Amino acid sequence: MRTFLLTGLQETNLKAAEYIASLKFKSLNFPLQKMQKSNVLASVPHDCNWIFFTSATAVKFFFKLGLSTIGKSVAVVGPATKNALKEYNIEADFMPQDNYSAEGLIKSFPNKQAQSIFYPCSKIAKTTLQDGLNSAGHTVTRYDMYEPVGISYDTLPSFTDILFFSPSAVEIFQKRFGNSSLENKKAAAIGKSTATAFENIFNRKACCASQSTVRATVDALL
Repeated sequence: MRTFLLTGLQETNLKAAEYIASLKFKSLNFPLQKMQKSNVLASVPHDCNWIFFTSATAVKFFFKLGLSTIGKSVAVVGPATKNALKEYNIEADFMPQDNYSAEGLIKSFPNKQAQSIFYPCSKIAKTTLQDGLNSAGHTVTRYDMYEPVGISYDTLPSFTDILFFSPSAVEIFQKRFGNSSLENKKAAAIGKSTATAFENIFNRKACCASQSTVRATVDALL
């Protein structure tokens, strides 16, 4: 029976497992990292008129830290982040029509006049979004809100397919289990950055999701 190894954060893995179960396949919850607070901020800067979220995790930590979107417009990278906002009864003001990525946000952001943007994110998040928005004439205040902490395992369970939901998970997996652990295994990546990390580290291509969503990542293996 096909068995999918899920290397994402706990919440991401649970979503993937539910979908995989509906397909009558087996999944294994195998998170490689968890997130912890990195810095504490009292409030969103008053001069910012937009808040950009690029993950459901960022949304979770934002409200966990007691921050507020009141008086600010909110942009999200894709459906998963949009749905995370809805859990706090907040509707996103902008989301790309497709291309759910930092590049998609930059290219499709409708405000051509200079905006002041607050960007809460992971400490290890790439600078793609802030660099692109700054280049477009906007002012971005980045807030490194949380950072990943690795989770250790004594053994690697038996599986046929593996799903990666971030470049950092690819790196952690290779360091702990080596390239040989993925011989004769099918791999999928949630987006281009994760797929690129996989190719650079394992010297072969992973199936890349058509959209940066959990369901599309599973579908890439089918």
